[in-house]
Amino acid sequence: MSAGGSPGSKRGPWSALPQRQRRQRALQQQRLQRHAARHDSDKAHTGETDVELAAELTRQLEKGGALRQEASGRLSEPSLMRRLSFAPAGCRAVQLAFEVADRSSAA
Repeated sequence: MSAGGSPGSKRGPWSALPQRQRRQRALQQQRLQRHAARHDSDKAHTGETDVELAAELTRQLEKGGALRQEASGRLSEPSLMRRLSFAPAGCRAVQLAFEVADRSSAA
Protein backbone atom coordinates (compact mmCIF):
# COMPACT_ATOMS: atom_id res chain seq x y z
CA MET A 1 0.00 0.00 0.00
CA SER A 2 1.36 3.43 -0.84
CA ALA A 3 1.66 6.32 1.62
CA GLY A 4 -0.95 8.43 -0.21
CA GLY A 5 -3.54 5.68 -0.13
CA SER A 6 -5.12 3.76 -2.94
CA PRO A 7 -8.58 4.11 -4.44
CA GLY A 8 -9.78 1.14 -2.38
CA SER A 9 -8.39 2.23 1.00
CA LYS A 10 -10.57 3.82 3.67
CA ARG A 11 -8.43 6.92 4.05
CA GLY A 12 -6.82 8.65 1.13
CA PRO A 13 -7.30 11.49 -1.30
CA TRP A 14 -10.22 9.70 -2.98
CA SER A 15 -12.21 8.85 0.15
CA ALA A 16 -12.83 12.47 1.17
CA LEU A 17 -14.19 13.55 -2.21
CA PRO A 18 -17.61 11.84 -2.06
CA GLN A 19 -18.09 12.96 1.55
CA ARG A 20 -17.22 16.54 0.60
CA GLN A 21 -19.62 16.41 -2.34
CA ARG A 22 -22.40 15.07 -0.14
CA ARG A 23 -21.80 17.85 2.38
CA GLN A 24 -21.84 20.51 -0.36
CA ARG A 25 -25.05 19.11 -1.84
CA ALA A 26 -26.69 19.06 1.59
CA LEU A 27 -25.69 22.68 2.21
CA GLN A 28 -26.97 23.71 -1.22
CA GLN A 29 -30.27 21.92 -0.57
CA GLN A 30 -30.62 23.72 2.78
CA ARG A 31 -29.98 27.09 1.10
CA LEU A 32 -32.63 26.34 -1.54
CA GLN A 33 -35.14 25.33 1.12
CA ARG A 34 -34.47 28.52 3.12
CA HIS A 35 -34.88 30.60 -0.05
CA ALA A 36 -38.16 28.85 -0.88
CA ALA A 37 -39.41 29.40 2.68
CA ARG A 38 -38.58 33.12 2.50
CA HIS A 39 -40.29 33.35 -0.88
CA ASP A 40 -43.42 31.65 0.46
CA SER A 41 -43.32 33.88 3.52
CA ASP A 42 -43.18 37.02 1.33
CA LYS A 43 -46.24 35.81 -0.58
CA ALA A 44 -48.11 35.07 2.64
CA HIS A 45 -47.47 38.60 3.92
CA THR A 46 -48.69 40.32 0.78
CA GLY A 47 -51.60 38.02 -0.03
CA GLU A 48 -50.90 38.53 -3.74
CA THR A 49 -49.29 36.27 -6.28
CA ASP A 50 -46.34 37.54 -8.27
CA VAL A 51 -48.50 37.76 -11.38
CA GLU A 52 -51.14 39.90 -9.68
CA LEU A 53 -48.56 42.09 -8.00
CA ALA A 54 -46.59 42.60 -11.22
CA ALA A 55 -49.76 43.50 -13.12
CA GLU A 56 -50.75 46.03 -10.47
CA LEU A 57 -47.28 47.61 -10.33
CA THR A 58 -47.10 47.79 -14.13
CA ARG A 59 -50.49 49.50 -14.25
CA GLN A 60 -49.39 52.02 -11.61
CA LEU A 61 -46.07 52.71 -13.33
CA GLU A 62 -47.78 53.31 -16.68
CA LYS A 63 -50.41 55.66 -15.19
CA GLY A 64 -47.81 58.00 -13.75
CA GLY A 65 -48.20 60.66 -11.09
CA ALA A 66 -48.96 59.56 -7.54
CA LEU A 67 -49.56 55.97 -8.64
CA ARG A 68 -46.07 55.80 -10.13
CA GLN A 69 -44.63 57.15 -6.87
CA GLU A 70 -46.54 54.50 -4.90
CA ALA A 71 -45.29 51.70 -7.16
CA SER A 72 -41.73 52.99 -6.93
CA GLY A 73 -42.01 53.07 -3.16
CA ARG A 74 -43.20 49.48 -3.05
CA LEU A 75 -40.41 48.38 -5.36
CA SER A 76 -37.81 50.06 -3.17
CA GLU A 77 -38.29 47.23 -0.66
CA PRO A 78 -35.22 45.00 -1.24
CA SER A 79 -37.02 41.68 -0.73
CA LEU A 80 -39.79 42.62 -3.15
CA MET A 81 -37.42 43.96 -5.80
CA ARG A 82 -35.29 40.82 -5.59
CA ARG A 83 -38.29 38.48 -5.70
CA LEU A 84 -39.88 40.16 -8.71
CA SER A 85 -36.56 40.51 -10.54
CA PHE A 86 -36.20 36.74 -10.70
CA ALA A 87 -39.87 35.95 -11.35
CA PRO A 88 -41.06 35.62 -14.95
CA ALA A 89 -44.11 37.77 -14.25
CA GLY A 90 -42.24 40.41 -12.26
CA CYS A 91 -39.05 41.08 -14.18
CA ARG A 92 -40.83 43.24 -16.74
CA ALA A 93 -42.41 45.37 -14.00
CA VAL A 94 -38.96 45.92 -12.46
CA GLN A 95 -37.52 46.87 -15.88
CA LEU A 96 -40.37 49.30 -16.43
CA ALA A 97 -39.74 50.87 -13.04
CA PHE A 98 -36.13 51.58 -14.04
CA GLU A 99 -37.24 52.96 -17.41
CA VAL A 100 -39.74 55.44 -15.98
CA ALA A 101 -37.79 56.43 -12.86
CA ASP A 102 -35.99 59.73 -12.76
CA ARG A 103 -32.26 59.66 -12.13
CA SER A 104 -32.41 60.62 -8.45
CA SER A 105 -34.87 57.89 -7.49
CA ALA A 106 -33.25 55.23 -9.70
CA ALA A 107 -29.92 55.61 -7.91
